[in-house]
Amino acid sequence: QEMVAILLAWAWVVEVVQAFCPPGCTCGDLPPVARCVGVGVNMVPILFNPRLRRLNMAHNAISSVGGSLVFLDKLEELDFSYNLITILNKGDFEAQSRVRELRLSHNNMTSIAPGAFQGLKSLRVLDLSHNNLADFQQVYWMTFHS
Repeated sequence: QEMVAILLAWAWVVEVVQAFCPPGCTCGDLPPVARCVGVGVNMVPILFNPRLRRLNMAHNAISSVGGSLVFLDKLEELDFSYNLITILNKGDFEAQSRVRELRLSHNNMTSIAPGAFQGLKSLRVLDLSHNNLADFQQVYWMTFHS
């Protein structure tokens, strides 16, 4: 009986974790990760496991980060490459103090607001390549030193 109760509890936990995986995405739970590459979404789904560590949203039609990450404060890696992001606004990554790698390459970014990277206290890798940023040095100064 005890073994049956443990198996039922485990099945429930697995079902709950899978419930946090949006359609078209693949998710894992050790550590919690989600991969939604090329699934045609234009915004970050809100159905993710709040304990998520890695999120890959590459090759979609996302045009804004906005406040979409506010509940994902345990993220360590975040990939928004190959999307349609044109601007980063102040506070877009405010809750992401654990993010070590942020990939924003191959978007249409033309500007980054001062304070856009506010909150990224653990950042080690930032990829802004292949965007339309006029002066990367000025952008770096504005975002990390303001």
